[in-house]
Amino acid sequence: MFSASVAAGSLASLVLLPEVPSVGASAGILGLIGFLAVVGLRRRAILPAGFVWAVLRSIGFIAVAGVVGYRFIDNAAHAGGLIAGAAVGVLAVPVRGSLPVATPTPVAVLGLAGWILLAGAALRAARVLLFPVGG
Repeated sequence: MFSASVAAGSLASLVLLPEVPSVGASAGILGLIGFLAVVGLRRRAILPAGFVWAVLRSIGFIAVAGVVGYRFIDNAAHAGGLIAGAAVGVLAVPVRGSLPVATPTPVAVLGLAGWILLAGAALRAARVLLFPVGG
């Protein structure tokens, strides 16, 4: 899930900010927060009181920080990671049941795809850094 969120954040950055795309763990962290928001909403009855509000408050604080620091924070990557994490949560966490949740096959495939995209981006970055064009 983390790697899928990083890949989705990087893709969002590439699509929405093509002049300065980025790859970073912050999109993965936002993906974890998005996943936790879905878990909190779907398992509200068995989680501590205030869990969902704590997660949603964190998302709000991060959004405010993104607005304040928009010049040096890649909000596209953060939003892509958050949305990807929430999407994985929707796919992985049934509305009813207990915790922990077993990983369904589609989520495992998304995780593998995220790792493949992340490895591809890392190889591309290494090639560009080691063999610059015109350098």
